[in-house]
Amino acid sequence: PYHRKQLDEVVQEDHEGEEREYCDLVCPNSHTVFISYIDQGHRACFNYITYQIEKRAEERYLWRSGKCLNSTVNYRIGCKFDDPFDTQFKSDNEILAHLRARARRA
Repeated sequence: PYHRKQLDEVVQEDHEGEEREYCDLVCPNSHTVFISYIDQGHRACFNYITYQIEKRAEERYLWRSGKCLNSTVNYRIGCKFDDPFDTQFKSDNEILAHLRARARRA
């Protein structure tokens, strides 16, 4: 069964019997999103197994599962755009308006 629960900026979902948390990476209109670095002092998080970037519609999310959910991890995320970001959104208010409109659709 599919279960979804919204927690502020994080969405919890059941994925094939496993709990996952999804965090919006906020890279609007990007063509590529990637993890450039992961800092952890343990071995609870493994790429493709307990964390990964997933594309849904035109947005990208980082999900974590298993022991990685309860671990303190720092990620460096990169976004690449066809057009310079500051030509897409002229001000912070424009990007915030875009994000608010997107949140209302969800």
